[in-house]
Amino acid sequence: FQPMLEGAQTSSQAYEAYLTARLHYNMLDFDQARKYAEESISLDPKYVPAYIMMTGMQILKVFYWFDSMENALPSIKYYGKLALSLDKNNVVAKCLAHQVNFFVNHTYEDSLNDILELNAKHPNDDTILFILGPMNQALQRFDKTVEVLDKLLEIDPLSPMYHRFRAEILTLSGKYNEAKETLDHTARLGAPDPMQYGFLAFMQGDLIGLKSQAELIDSDLGPEHLYTIATKARILFLEEKHEQTTEMLSPLMEMASAGKFHYLEAMCAQLCNDKDRFLDKLETALNIGEFPAFQNYTLKGIWKERYQDVLEGDRYQSILANVGLDDASLSKLSIRDA
Repeated sequence: FQPMLEGAQTSSQAYEAYLTARLHYNMLDFDQARKYAEESISLDPKYVPAYIMMTGMQILKVFYWFDSMENALPSIKYYGKLALSLDKNNVVAKCLAHQVNFFVNHTYEDSLNDILELNAKHPNDDTILFILGPMNQALQRFDKTVEVLDKLLEIDPLSPMYHRFRAEILTLSGKYNEAKETLDHTARLGAPDPMQYGFLAFMQGDLIGLKSQAELIDSDLGPEHLYTIATKARILFLEEKHEQTTEMLSPLMEMASAGKFHYLEAMCAQLCNDKDRFLDKLETALNIGEFPAFQNYTLKGIWKERYQDVLEGDRYQSILANVGLDDASLSKLSIRDA
């Protein structure tokens, strides 16, 4: 979420602090980014880009499990409201407000249509496109999500992040060959992605492929990293070693529970084959609008085989219906053309 700087005027000191914040923000060093963004605001309380950065940073912290939704939401709303009060026409500030309404208040149709209207006026704005992606994904508009990512890749064809997201969406929609083609292309660009290769192997139930990627992930990130642990747990899940999976994920479950990362806890419970706990935490995460919960709440791929009873169960369908994500509710949405 990069603030639009056109027309933004401030002192050289405030601007320098903002640029330093932006550097740390791009490196996901959120503590330092916040420090310098706050310094920018203290030097110029009317400098809108700094407020937008504070808003976007809090949203990203929830996406990456640096912070819980309950803890971050007041700050997201506070800085977002301040940004719009200072510049009611700021496109990025509008987008962030629509994004929060979409997930937290479940205003899918209105919020997405508002973003699409902004996109029509600013077709090459990468921030608008970047926000459009997860919103389309949440509504299972996977083809539209890929279209958005293709537009982003036209703007930045070498972006590993955009290629990775593209592969993830194709995997979630069951287009495994296309997902592999995207990952292979990214590898040829010099950015091989063992985590996404591993996710692709897992969703296909490919135990051998998943094990080969797990070794690379362990080597790259170390044995204590969240993704290393999750990948090893996926191997145990495919091997149906549920007790060992539970033991391996126990520290991660405790961390997720203490930090109120409900969807992370749901994912752990899912791998442990604890279906009741999975449903409990999924329900909480979707109800409060926890962003990661909307990324792959639909159980496809390996989950269609292993969780068929959950898919067909009344509770799972009720959870989706309560937040308007069941098939019947989604079919009633009237979304404008992009």
